[in-house]
Amino acid sequence: MNPPLDFTTMSAMVTAVVGKGQHKLRQQFEYNKKVLKLDSTDHRLVQYVDDLKPNKQQIRSI
Repeated sequence: MNPPLDFTTMSAMVTAVVGKGQHKLRQQFEYNKKVLKLDSTDHRLVQYVDDLKPNKQQIRSI
């Protein structure tokens, strides 16, 4: 039979589990931040090209 867990052990276990979860969330957040930044840059570039009113030949050359 296993001995009962004390508060210190339980606290350490919970902290470890939460830490792993936070690490995954931080990684996902950083990834999403980079993707959003790229999407914003792409949008600005598309808007810039559209503002130039290129013809079909110019668009094909891009």
